[in-house]
Amino acid sequence: MSLDVRGVLWSQLGGAIDMLENAIRACPPTLWGDRTREPEYWYIVYHTLFFLDYTLADSREGFMPPEPYNLDELDPTGVLPPRVYSQEEMLVYLEHGRHKCASRCTRSRRSVQRPRVVRCDSDGRSWSCASPTCGTCSTTPRNSTCCCARMWILRRAG
Repeated sequence: MSLDVRGVLWSQLGGAIDMLENAIRACPPTLWGDRTREPEYWYIVYHTLFFLDYTLADSREGFMPPEPYNLDELDPTGVLPPRVYSQEEMLVYLEHGRHKCASRCTRSRRSVQRPRVVRCDSDGRSWSCASPTCGTCSTTPRNSTCCCARMWILRRAG
């Protein structure tokens, strides 16, 4: 039996990226841009996407995120971005990271397929898996991040 490590990596990392996308899309605009919360929801998303991009870079030397982002996130003094980045901007950055991750984890861009997606019901307690071969996610997901984020959003917005 051979283990396709690249496929496993893409499945896990791609699934995490999908869950982050779910959390971005599920966040109400009033919570997204709320500058009074610590930490700010939008900033957690930006920080995650920046370091996904940075970690997947060919080299740390010469790394530059796409516009409109800069390298302030690497500043040890904790400089925040100059403004709240919109959900739409973060979804574009997420697609950039997804493509970069898929390129790293697969042999050919043409063979890239979206990994299985774990979704939760509105109550945050029920999960379903898009993979026909997965039998464990139907009742107990391996990673319930999307559900945790959704419940966090529902509690804060509600």
